[in-house]
Amino acid sequence: MKNIALLGATGSIGKSTIEVIEQYKEQFNLYAVTCNKNTVVLDSILSRFAPRFALISDKERCHYYKSTYRGKTEILCGNDAMSRIIASEDIDLFVNAISGFVGTLPTLEILKRKKRIALANKESVVVFGNLITKEQYKYIIPVDSEHNAIYQCLSGERPDNIKRIILTASGGPFFKRQNLNGIKVDEALNHPTWSMGKKITVDSATMINKGYEIIEAHHLFDLPVDKIDVLIHPQSIIHSLVAFKDNSVKALLSIPDMKLPIEYALFEGERCNSVISELKLEEIGHLDFYKPNETVFKGLLIARESAKTGGTLPAVLNAADEAAVERFLKGDIEFLDIIKIVEKTINAHAVVKDPSIYDIIEANNWAYNFAEGVIL
Repeated sequence: MKNIALLGATGSIGKSTIEVIEQYKEQFNLYAVTCNKNTVVLDSILSRFAPRFALISDKERCHYYKSTYRGKTEILCGNDAMSRIIASEDIDLFVNAISGFVGTLPTLEILKRKKRIALANKESVVVFGNLITKEQYKYIIPVDSEHNAIYQCLSGERPDNIKRIILTASGGPFFKRQNLNGIKVDEALNHPTWSMGKKITVDSATMINKGYEIIEAHHLFDLPVDKIDVLIHPQSIIHSLVAFKDNSVKALLSIPDMKLPIEYALFEGERCNSVISELKLEEIGHLDFYKPNETVFKGLLIARESAKTGGTLPAVLNAADEAAVERFLKGDIEFLDIIKIVEKTINAHAVVKDPSIYDIIEANNWAYNFAEGVIL
């Protein structure tokens, strides 16, 4: 029985992880969970699993919930208590499904303690990629479907045989459009393939999310940015590909379901009788591929250049985008303004080339505040 700590249990990836754990109750024990403030979903989790710990980040919501809770789980309030969970010797595997910058520092603490982590919080690697050591990367199993696919394709392969990595992208709802003027919030949230949180869905629509994945792949697989390509693949059946120097190509195929990479990460690479449906290519019929238009979807190009510059710039990119997407979801700005605000913030930033953790946190806070105040 493997004890699992699920950070971000009430979000999209968290809910999928819960589904996988429910299917394999003899293999996995949900030992600890965290959430921000969604105590309705949390209460359902606690009633079904009764984990040892549950952390609620929002202290006000936590204290109210704690005063009425009558179950066996110990309720912890505020992110200050996260260290108590991470320090537990009883946890075998952490799943970090927290969305956004707030999920990055738990990743660093888990890696510092040399503990195994199934990582869905891409910001951890985008923002702190250069500060995570080669030794620490060995403890990470990526949960993003693209990076998990590459992770599997590279199993048993020598790094010097890799020619290129090709990340596939669904393209979001707008990849065939040449003009992105006038896009409404509900259109941007209407993803054709995946069911995700609002932030990542908008990032998929601007395609800046795929830019983050370029940065993530650059660090996870120790490859130059110029050896990482993107192909739009609307069916989302091929989750990514690796091309080798002999011009052979490996790819991982499955129906689009996040439970597969989560399952692979929880079992730490062991195959099992999966909970997802079987892929039947004869029913799919055909697989399509397109080169992304980086003139229309400038987020890809901006992210690529940010990765090359490095230092504090990827943190600024991430924070500016977080603020801009929040403004778009509130109706404060237009869809195209998201990337304009990101560009303005990046151009205003004085890059620290060899940053400390403190420098990156400062850059994140500065960029978020700057982007919140940009007037177009």
